[in-house]
Amino acid sequence: MNALKAGKIVKSLLKVADVAHGNVFPIVAIEGTGFPYVTYRRTAVTPCYLKSNYPGSFEDGAFVTVSVFSDDYEQSVETADACFEALQEWRGTVGDIDVIELQLRDSDEDFTDNVFVQNLSFEIKVNNLKSTK
Repeated sequence: MNALKAGKIVKSLLKVADVAHGNVFPIVAIEGTGFPYVTYRRTAVTPCYLKSNYPGSFEDGAFVTVSVFSDDYEQSVETADACFEALQEWRGTVGDIDVIELQLRDSDEDFTDNVFVQNLSFEIKVNNLKSTK
């Protein structure tokens, strides 16, 4: 299921955009990583079981939360905006995954352990057909 690979999409696009100087990690950052840094985690998958010719019938979905961590509020907001710019409305292919839609669906912010956190929740729709390549 390509939707399970949603993190690969996010990491690839954020690395290309050089967000947070490449400090982009799945789920948790490497200990000792300096600020700012970004983590991403898949929070939901919405498989499509309908296999017909109707629009959307070959799309699986995933929700991925991108979290920005910084010891400076403005830097956290600027880095979150860079993540948004790199991901919002992106369509194309990452490896063997066809991305049909990538949209911001929600965001929030927090302050914990003297760190500012910006959370962006994206919905990613991918083609669930097996590649014939």
